[in-house]
Amino acid sequence: MCLKDLFMKPESPKPFEYGDNCLLHFSINDYPGTGSDLRGCNNDQEDDFNYVDGKIGGVSLRGLQDKLVTPSRFESEIRAAFRAMQRGLLTIGYSGHGTYDGDGSEPDGFREALALWGGNFTDKRFIALCKEKPANLDLVFILDSCFSEGMSRLGLTHDAIIKHPRFLMTSPMPRNFHVIKQAPYEVNDWLVISACAENQTAADALFNNRYNGAFTYYAVRTLEKGITYRQWMERIWQNLPSRQFEQMPHIDGPERLIEKIVFEV
Repeated sequence: MCLKDLFMKPESPKPFEYGDNCLLHFSINDYPGTGSDLRGCNNDQEDDFNYVDGKIGGVSLRGLQDKLVTPSRFESEIRAAFRAMQRGLLTIGYSGHGTYDGDGSEPDGFREALALWGGNFTDKRFIALCKEKPANLDLVFILDSCFSEGMSRLGLTHDAIIKHPRFLMTSPMPRNFHVIKQAPYEVNDWLVISACAENQTAADALFNNRYNGAFTYYAVRTLEKGITYRQWMERIWQNLPSRQFEQMPHIDGPERLIEKIVFEV
């Protein structure tokens, strides 16, 4: 090694290349200090990437896990994608806990939220962020968490034997608590695919000795190149709800996106 090499600065990491078709995924297993860790969320991210890359191809993949998924990082990563992708398709996945935050402007005093590392990300903040998207960028969310519907608003066999709800209680639940939908999908220009209805829990379950979200488990195994989002949901509905899982996945958004080919620009 020459003397010059000793004083050379290390190369800066190359910026991520979003292209015109990107899957940006956030997952959290480790919730410090809550006693409510999950086991299948990071597996969900791995499976999403493997199945999308294997069955679809041509999609850039970016994933963040656990302590990286703070509310500020979640927001900044999505804004960075907006800046880099003025057109094309941005798919954003989330696997983790859902929760609720107090809000005096809501009819029941609460609003839905994603429980991220170190804080919650409410549906109100979520919708405001979505409205920042470039006009020519299609935006699709795939949310495997409790209260996920409220954020938008062929049979497979399995051996699920353990399941845990992806709900994190961040404050005492009031008596007769009931989530009242804000119906954001009535005015939005993005698609939200959710693991369950707003008053249901999304399961974190054991399949073949490996944990996954029940929704993600069936979603990736029914994914095929060339089908529409509506057709994909119809395949998922053949498996959920079921005797083991009561959750009912939902799809909310404009018709043009519901009839769009999955992961196709």
